[in-house]
Amino acid sequence: MKINILNNRSDFIKNLIKLGAGTSIAQAIPFLFTPVLSRLYEPSQYGDFALFMSIIGVIGVISTLRYEMAIITSKTNDEAKAVLKLSFIILFLISLLSYVSTIVFISDGIFSNITNTVFHLSFIGIFLIGATNIFQHWFNRCGKYSLIAKAKVATSLANVLFSILLGYIGFINYGLIFGALIGSLVFFSFFIYSYLKENNLKKEFNLQSIKTVAKKHKDFPRFNTIQALLDTLQLNGILYLLTVYFNSTIIGFYAFAIKVLQAPMWLIGTSIAQIFYKEASFNFNDKKDLTPILKKSMLISFIFSLPISLIILFFGSYIFSVIFGVEWENSGKYASILVPFFFTDLIKYTISQTLIIVGKVKHLLFISIFANIIIVLSIIIGGWYYKDITITFYALSISMTVFNVIVISWIYFSIKRKIWT
Repeated sequence: MKINILNNRSDFIKNLIKLGAGTSIAQAIPFLFTPVLSRLYEPSQYGDFALFMSIIGVIGVISTLRYEMAIITSKTNDEAKAVLKLSFIILFLISLLSYVSTIVFISDGIFSNITNTVFHLSFIGIFLIGATNIFQHWFNRCGKYSLIAKAKVATSLANVLFSILLGYIGFINYGLIFGALIGSLVFFSFFIYSYLKENNLKKEFNLQSIKTVAKKHKDFPRFNTIQALLDTLQLNGILYLLTVYFNSTIIGFYAFAIKVLQAPMWLIGTSIAQIFYKEASFNFNDKKDLTPILKKSMLISFIFSLPISLIILFFGSYIFSVIFGVEWENSGKYASILVPFFFTDLIKYTISQTLIIVGKVKHLLFISIFANIIIVLSIIIGGWYYKDITITFYALSISMTVFNVIVISWIYFSIKRKIWT
């Protein structure tokens, strides 16, 4: 059955409110409980948690070879279901490979700061991240934003409650890690239950259709997988590189700053991106102009993120010290420096999916390559040459802000002038 574009122009706003409300609550829960968590866990423990989760996140985002992105762009529901099954097959194999690799790394003494027991669970985290990504794309295609919103709230609540509980009972070293894994398990449970209620995996399984969609959408593993990996490394790679030049306490301050920054900054951004990707894909398949929805997405992202960005920019240190404790003042300072980078990156993230929709996946890869080069050079300049974390963050923030503005302008004017359509 061929998909049809939503006729009511107000549906974008309605869906955004529906999904945004759930996302807002889900983001507000950890944000509100951060003062409690910041008193249970020390900066070094946040540093270990951030390093562990970044490793899981890097592998998890490419654990399906990015085939899940084709679920929404598929022209029929049957094709989308075949892509979903293909994604799960690949996810299972990569998760299994990750488990075997983890055993090898542990035996070689790598990851000495975190116990073997925790790293034996890493493949579960990878599978859960990949599975929830797949299901989010499926239910986004189906327009089930209420389900996605409820799942996000339940996940966030489980994450926070278990992190606090584990901290109170003395499981300090790994409470944050297990809290995150339990939250991801709740997310997955919501989706798998809802999907199986409406679909029969055994009856619908068709190996030939899976092979067909694997070949049709081969550009995703060829180009988008590398691009997604590089995008993930833009934030996680900062963490890895900082560990080369600075101690775990500074890493913890940075990790905490990022955790707090991402909560309000991505409060609405992820919802806008999800809805934009669906509706822009449908518009493109129906040969309609993408400029109106592109402008709308950019404007909404700008309006919602600007006030928060300005508050953090001018009052970051004060806010962090008052709300989270004076020991976290440095995190507020780092957040103030980095907020222009995050502000522009949010807008870029929202509209960059346009390149996937119009079949310019290679362009995204080149953007990611340039971004990572800028990040590496900025950290080397600040960390190796100046040996100063403040200079490092200023170099990173200024260079990436300029880069993001250039990319945003390029995408917008290319669509407006119909260069790719």
